Amino acid sequence: MVGGGAVDLQEHLAHAQGSRAAIQPAKPFTAVEIVTPNFALADRWLVTVDLVATVRVYKQKYPARAHIASELEMVGADDFGTWLYRPRDASLDRVGVQLMPVHRWWTAWWWIGWENHPTRRWIAVDICTPPILDADGWHYDDLEIDLVGRSDGSVLVLDEDEFDEARHAVPYPQEVVAAALRTRDEVHQMLADDREPFHSCGWRHLETAVATGNS
Repeated sequence: MVGGGAVDLQEHLAHAQGSRAAIQPAKPFTAVEIVTPNFALADRWLVTVDLVATVRVYKQKYPARAHIASELEMVGADDFGTWLYRPRDASLDRVGVQLMPVHRWWTAWWWIGWENHPTRRWIAVDICTPPILDADGWHYDDLEIDLVGRSDGSVLVLDEDEFDEARHAVPYPQEVVAAALRTRDEVHQMLADDREPFHSCGWRHLETAVATGNS
């Protein structure tokens, strides 16, 4: 998090998205650093966000076809990107945080809970287009390939058959195919090597969110 006074969310979203409608804050907001793929890494910018406010997340099917929309809670931002929180409720018997990373073709979840194992920890990674924040919330297009990092250190790659089907049926542009396959290999190596943010960073964000009483 960076210092300095709060800045206007509307101004930054208008700059990023042109004529898109800006969010109207309903209560006082706190300044936090958000790094989004709309800008070069050197051009980090401040927006005013409430750290317990909800934000819409749109997981789409490429290219930008409606699929899943959900509401998550803002919990903070760091050098890896923006962190969102999904508390346990009647519809989902697990709790997790999602990372919207900086300029990366993936998004990841750190989960506690799996079916009849309420304390099991695991990481799920979607290979996708780089997440983008606009006035409506976060958007990314799922590219079908998933990776799972298990607590025993093993890594699974899932749904490559669905990727192969979609890349021809949609079809995916060649540069999207290349980015997806390259990212699959990169993320697999990161998980296998237990590198950050997969080693402990995500778990710290999740533990902090749960400890503040948002579980």
